[in-house]
Amino acid sequence: MEQKITLQCPECGCEDFILPPGFNAENGYEGVTCGSCDRPLSNDDVSAQGAKVAKDAFDDMLRDSFKGTGWKLE
Repeated sequence: MEQKITLQCPECGCEDFILPPGFNAENGYEGVTCGSCDRPLSNDDVSAQGAKVAKDAFDDMLRDSFKGTGWKLE
């Protein structure tokens, strides 16, 4: 399953970032800053947002698998 993640600035919620010359996400996010508040984006910020998207997608799939069974996922 492929999931697209829209990154947001943890400070202001902006989705626009300024990328350094030669940016490659595989090498990390050093030098990436928010286009609105200039907050640097860290690898931990990206990991946390990715983990939340993955958890939400997993919870949705699990909830869907219990539909109609009488079981309730909380």
